[in-house]
Amino acid sequence: MTTGLAKARGLGVPRTPEERVAAHYGIDVSEARRWLQIHPESELVPERGAGLTRGTAAGIGNPTNSTGVFLVGGLVGAAVGGLLGAIIFSALHSR
Repeated sequence: MTTGLAKARGLGVPRTPEERVAAHYGIDVSEARRWLQIHPESELVPERGAGLTRGTAAGIGNPTNSTGVFLVGGLVGAAVGGLLGAIIFSALHSR
């Protein structure tokens, strides 16, 4: 049975940013709120409607993204890269 909200979603009622992040990564809404306090929505989820043109709206997307592992790996990679860049910059300009 379809709930009222699920039916409304099918009629074009957009999800909130928290709902989008939660659905995209397979996490609960409270965890999604915490992520959105740290990162802008544009970094966490694709542009609205992108799934309609790429086939992901039908569930054909990359399942790795639904676990949040991709996000964590990307954040760790960015942090390590930033740290390495700062070390190199510091070493080059300390002479």
